[in-house]
Amino acid sequence: YQRRVHGEERIDKVIDETRRYPEYLADQGKVKLTRKEIARLRGRLFLHRMDINLHSDILDTPDFFWEHTELEPLYNKCRKYMEINKRVEILNQRLDVVHELFAMLSDELNQKHSAKLEWIIIWLILIEVIVGLVSISLSMLEKCPSCPAIK
Repeated sequence: YQRRVHGEERIDKVIDETRRYPEYLADQGKVKLTRKEIARLRGRLFLHRMDINLHSDILDTPDFFWEHTELEPLYNKCRKYMEINKRVEILNQRLDVVHELFAMLSDELNQKHSAKLEWIIIWLILIEVIVGLVSISLSMLEKCPSCPAIK
């Protein structure tokens, strides 16, 4: 139970830390996070989810009860009384909401990055066209006998 409470406290802390991002987005229309920061936050979120669902003994009956089967019904009653399965489900739902927030922020940053790359490509093509036109013009001037000499 103590580990469960600790897990819930860590999830509450993550939710409190991320609560400001939707508020910034609603107020300012943007969030000042880099792609790397979002990736780190998503990684932390995933670690918490793994801890809850994979690494804790909360969802499974501990090995102790293989040797002491007479105590397993008491353990199951305690689990039911503390609503462990329901609490884990609620934690996962809360983590899903935070994950959706980070996915949305990541998608927005990726879209901005893609737009920036598109503009870079457009400028590079424009520069190439200008260089090509200058090159063609110089070539034509060299071949033109009546044109003034270029020095």
